[in-house]
Amino acid sequence: MWTLLAVLAACLMHTGSAFVPQHVGSAFVAQQHAPSSRVVSLARPCLYMSKNESNTAHEAISDYRKSMSISRTGDSRRSDTDVVMKFGGSSLANSERIMHVTELIKGQMEAGYRPRAVVCSAMGKTTNSLLSAGDCALEGKVNIDAIRTLHSATMKHFDIPAHTVEEVTALLDECEDMLNGVRLIQELSPKSLDQLVSYGERCCVRIVAARLNQ
Repeated sequence: MWTLLAVLAACLMHTGSAFVPQHVGSAFVAQQHAPSSRVVSLARPCLYMSKNESNTAHEAISDYRKSMSISRTGDSRRSDTDVVMKFGGSSLANSERIMHVTELIKGQMEAGYRPRAVVCSAMGKTTNSLLSAGDCALEGKVNIDAIRTLHSATMKHFDIPAHTVEEVTALLDECEDMLNGVRLIQELSPKSLDQLVSYGERCCVRIVAARLNQ
């Protein structure tokens, strides 16, 4: 089963090793490595050099070219390198983008990378929509129809299993109940605001995990 995490910081707390952020398309990857290891980017490689390294410019360019070769053609020597992959909202904006993300993850696994966790932001502009819903609730109005429609359409597109549909629907119902509470008491504390925006990530990770498991 895929690990569902909504907070990248929790993924990076790993004793005895370091994680270095890297770009993979529009996603970020944290690769676990020993202090002396060379960092290999997974796609659109960027060069990282530790403070202890004293590579010449030519050596750095050579390493960069080698990493480009690995990212484009794949390395036949499977290293099963542990990575953490993080995707932002624009990468998960709709069913087409989620399809691209899941294919990217599969491709990296085939290239020898082993995701310890896949971290997902909320779909598209869902976080902004939730913040706006909080403002509206303070004014006496509760409406998350657009958020429901986005998630429902995505699940329908992928024919997501019924149990996942039920989980996501329950989360959205809980979100609406919370907003009704905000409307009644006319208060939205920082703690409540954190909970409100968390519904986007919590729904998204379930959809992405279900798609990966298909």
